[in-house]
Amino acid sequence: MARELGCHWHTVNDAVTEFGELLVDDPGRIGKVGSLGLDEHLFVRDGERRSRHFVTVIADVGLGQLLDIVPGRSGSEPTEWLEDRGPTWCEQVRTTTLDLSATYRGVFERCVPAATLVIDPFRVVRHATMKLEQCRRRVQQETLGHRGRRANALYRCRRPLTMAEERLDAEGRGHLLELLGNVDSFGQVTTA
Repeated sequence: MARELGCHWHTVNDAVTEFGELLVDDPGRIGKVGSLGLDEHLFVRDGERRSRHFVTVIADVGLGQLLDIVPGRSGSEPTEWLEDRGPTWCEQVRTTTLDLSATYRGVFERCVPAATLVIDPFRVVRHATMKLEQCRRRVQQETLGHRGRRANALYRCRRPLTMAEERLDAEGRGHLLELLGNVDSFGQVTTA
């Protein structure tokens, strides 16, 4: 933009800051929000040791709009932000989305207790996949007494186990069940 206007970068940045702060500080900027989401985000790696600094992103999930960014990933900053909005504003929030963070769950339970908590589907799938993998490794260790190796059926079925059912064709499903049938005598991995 500075190049297009034929001026210095700092001139453009100062103008954006001056007009942007007025827009951000406008109390009418944030209207009614029916679905509210919180998530942490790595903001910057700073200093000689590249220390990680996180922020909490507050978003209107229904509109897909960023509402604010507060420093840190503890519950105090988002709690303070929600309390600044007031109880009337918080009562309109019907659903809240979050990852599996107990911190953000506590924020929602304190500030918007009537809202329905919804977990981010990505986190649910990731958590389920992790538990399935732990079960597969445990059964592998119990039955063979060692980690998985290329020749072991439980090791060979690790990829098809985590594939979505609609991505497995009949041949792939048959191959997976055959591998599991050979080594999963108690059906623990199959059930998981």
